[in-house]
Amino acid sequence: MYIEELKGGEESGIGEEEKLSAAELVGGGIVVSGAKRILIGAGARALFYPTLLYNVVRNKMQAEFRWWDLVDEFVLLGAVPFPSDVERLKELGVCGVVTLNEPYETLVPTSLYQAYGIDHLVLPTRDYLFAPSLSDICQAVNFIHEHASQGLTTYVHCKAGRGRSTTIVICYLAVLEFYHLKKKISMDMTLCHESGAARSEIWADLSLVYRVRVVGHAALARLSCLWLRCHTHQKISSDSRSIRLINWAALV
Repeated sequence: MYIEELKGGEESGIGEEEKLSAAELVGGGIVVSGAKRILIGAGARALFYPTLLYNVVRNKMQAEFRWWDLVDEFVLLGAVPFPSDVERLKELGVCGVVTLNEPYETLVPTSLYQAYGIDHLVLPTRDYLFAPSLSDICQAVNFIHEHASQGLTTYVHCKAGRGRSTTIVICYLAVLEFYHLKKKISMDMTLCHESGAARSEIWADLSLVYRVRVVGHAALARLSCLWLRCHTHQKISSDSRSIRLINWAALV
């Protein structure tokens, strides 16, 4: 189960700097200008630690506010982990981490993940009004699938686990649903062919049973006729013997 990035820019002669990725589009296709991108980036950087502290406090005070959740058999979705969380993630069976944070938002270095035998895929995506590019989505979905196919869990996170990381997980679940649907259709078609062969075998068995029953009935009918003929012949012989005895008695 792999997805590939659509490639049309090179054929149309559009340069790399002129291509518009999904991360550069807002709402109904409005392009974010360079100045606005810088302004949003500065705002996101300024708000990172205050909002991170807010999430930590909520996690401590509100039981329903969890730092991560299991959203699929092999996918954890949540907020940015701290270095102290890595060991806990490993205990939960996490063997891969997808980080959607920019460098200033990333609290766990790749080396620490590797020390615990955890693969780390970093796809820096700007917070607020931006989404992962199509190329990054393809990389993340394939990364998650590769681990899931081996029975390994992947932790997907951004800062709060509600925007960038959720986009990746939704895309993965959609591709997974499509994969299972396609597989089910293929299996149903195979079962149709197999059931057709099974019906043929059942019909052949029923035909054999019917022929055996017909032959049995015919044999039984012949035996009945033979028994009746023998019984009739014995009765006639007995009657003839009786008549001869009566005639003999009359003569005497």
